[in-house]
Amino acid sequence: MFFPRTFSRMLRSYSSGLSEVAAGAQVHKWGERVGLPEPVMTATELEALIKDKLAKLPFFVERTAEQRSLPVYSALRNGGTRELTIIRHVFGDAAALGRMLKGSIPGIKAVEVRATQRKVILKGNFVQDVKIYLTDLGF
Repeated sequence: MFFPRTFSRMLRSYSSGLSEVAAGAQVHKWGERVGLPEPVMTATELEALIKDKLAKLPFFVERTAEQRSLPVYSALRNGGTRELTIIRHVFGDAAALGRMLKGSIPGIKAVEVRATQRKVILKGNFVQDVKIYLTDLGF
């Protein structure tokens, strides 16, 4: 494959810049090098903080096995006239999760808790709001 000379020069300068970036320097678009910022906290400190936060909650929402995503789904019932949001894999006090969601997300009118099925069902489509809320909690 034929590359013009300017392209090969660009490629050489780009690859030399990559080695400097890998060594810990960050390259701005104007060419000046700046050191990487110090992390706010280490990964183990962050993990401990999240575990402490989750330990205080009376419930736990387990992520799915394959995709590791939050088990929050929308469903249509009664021929598409009733929209629901279903949260699955709720362990512990599912009613507490329902109360917290109803108090924090505006527009939720009805919450149904099925503890034996480990589900919380919300009337309306709040999938994105619930996913954001659960992510903020640390799940």
